[in-house]
Amino acid sequence: MFSPPVNFETDSFSVLLSAKNIAETGKYLIPPVRLTDASGYQAFPGWAVGCPLILAVFFKLFGYSEALARFLTILISSAVIPVIALVGNRLYGKRLGIIAAILLAVNPLLVCINSRILTVNFGFSFFVISLSLLLLSVLKSEKAEFMSAHEILNSGKRLVLFLSSFLFLGFTLGTRDDYAMFVFTFIIILAFIVKASYKQLEERKRSNFLKLSLFASALTIAGYFPNIYFNYVNYGRFITSSNYEYGGRLS
Repeated sequence: MFSPPVNFETDSFSVLLSAKNIAETGKYLIPPVRLTDASGYQAFPGWAVGCPLILAVFFKLFGYSEALARFLTILISSAVIPVIALVGNRLYGKRLGIIAAILLAVNPLLVCINSRILTVNFGFSFFVISLSLLLLSVLKSEKAEFMSAHEILNSGKRLVLFLSSFLFLGFTLGTRDDYAMFVFTFIIILAFIVKASYKQLEERKRSNFLKLSLFASALTIAGYFPNIYFNYVNYGRFITSSNYEYGGRLS
């Protein structure tokens, strides 16, 4: 059930080597793991740069170490536990929030996957954090009612949570470009904010939603920006899917 103490998957080796390469050369390239003699040959990885880039920053600071990479993976993956507790506490009360966090913490699948150095660990955690921050910023306490754009803009705490949500959405897309399908979830929530703001028809108050949308877009782009840079360097395009360029297709 649980993962071995070492990595036997080529994906894990590929993530580690691409992160090591970024730390040493600044280039997002990797020698294919299965080649006996890979000297002088490098290929483009099949994932967005987010996960290897985070590991590369720590490799640059503390040196290359698989143990460090595994620790960071477990740390980031486990961040979803307190976040779920906060959301549960906001929507259903403290007791159910704690129960939800405990059930997630002991989930065998979470325990198994967390200790593996995979991009999905980072991408899933960033997505859960992003969506949770968005819900905490737009939902009224213990009520399934959405706040208006005007109310969010005039609440410093909620505005920080709202903007942080879209920064983490940028991190999500910059880590797993196939998670773009989850953007529709955010669009639906924004539609509820529009509905909550509908009664505020004055020009000044209507502009609040536009301001909120512009701020959200800017933070999403900021979180995604490293991927934009490496997309252009590797493929000559600002917006593309590393998985698609690598050869991955839906079938």
